[in-house]
Amino acid sequence: MSDDDQMWVPPRRSLLAWLRDLGGRLAAPRVDPPEPHPAKLTGLRERVQFYGDPGRGAVDKAWQRSNIITCRDKNGDRPTMPGVPAQWYFEIHRLVEPHARRAFAAARDAAPEYEIERAASFVFRHQRHDPRRPLSLHSWGIAIDVDAALNAAHTSKPGEYPEPWGPAWVERWPRGLPQGFVEAFEAAGWTWGGRWREYCDPMHFSWDRRP
Repeated sequence: MSDDDQMWVPPRRSLLAWLRDLGGRLAAPRVDPPEPHPAKLTGLRERVQFYGDPGRGAVDKAWQRSNIITCRDKNGDRPTMPGVPAQWYFEIHRLVEPHARRAFAAARDAAPEYEIERAASFVFRHQRHDPRRPLSLHSWGIAIDVDAALNAAHTSKPGEYPEPWGPAWVERWPRGLPQGFVEAFEAAGWTWGGRWREYCDPMHFSWDRRP
């Protein structure tokens, strides 16, 4: 075989560089993993865009009929929420109902010892029942209160916020929501009002996301 017929082999360093280049060209393009939950809402405009306008001063009955459903085994649009006593009419926005159902199921599995006494979502009202404030997310049926009597809201002075489930927390809310219950809701994409440092609202979970 003549010198011209011999297969050319590049120097070792060049071969490694060539292989790296070849691997880069053959590798599949990078695809970022999807977000685990729908994107956060940017504000009121997006909230109305995705969930509609519930009204001004009083609920818009046409909007309510189109968007609010009842979760109750008897006389309801959907089955009772997991862990919620069946006697309650649990009303919620139809687009958020699947997210709530997954969260309640996960919370029940994470904290089976905790028995919900009462839970509610849709009620047309202003934040903190103050007409000077904006409408509450409850007015859209995209927030949930669990056992309000046992998890009442509390306003803390700066620096006095009790760390969740610490001694001061347990003293204030001795029969409050257990950590596993809350973390299951948070893992399902819900925002917990118990982490609000000034106006701490441990009963409250909000779906401040797109459907």
